[in-house]
Amino acid sequence: MASSPPTFAAHAIGLLAIVLITLAVYAWASLGEGYALRQLGFGQCSRATPLLAIALTAFFVLVFGPMAYWVLARFGSQSFSAGIEAVSQLPAAYVVLTIIIVAPAEELLYRGYAIARLFDLLSAPRCIICPKSGGPCFNNPVADHPRRPKGAEVS
Repeated sequence: MASSPPTFAAHAIGLLAIVLITLAVYAWASLGEGYALRQLGFGQCSRATPLLAIALTAFFVLVFGPMAYWVLARFGSQSFSAGIEAVSQLPAAYVVLTIIIVAPAEELLYRGYAIARLFDLLSAPRCIICPKSGGPCFNNPVADHPRRPKGAEVS
């Protein structure tokens, strides 16, 4: 008995989960950790940002994708055929929604939140053991951290 492909409703639940996870992480970052939206990737947005996103997407879809497909076919390497076949079985609305929802969510979570959080964790003052004395010494490699408020104490 052949299994039927998942319905659009089943896929929509997955997309809704991605949206809710992204919103929850940003709510936690803003309310729980005190990050401003500009620190989470929205500080450098301008009116040109959506146009640049469209242009970049068009480049990858209309130029890079066909070139990569041609190169793989020309040299007899692996092809995109299996992936294209799998995606072609999905409803077109799902594919479009996936691109519109998942790609920005990934960028917001990785480039927005994760990078800001890792930067703060790795640049915070740390206590380490000094090899010569065997005692603790405090290391702050970025005492002049650009996000540290002026006049704030550095320990």
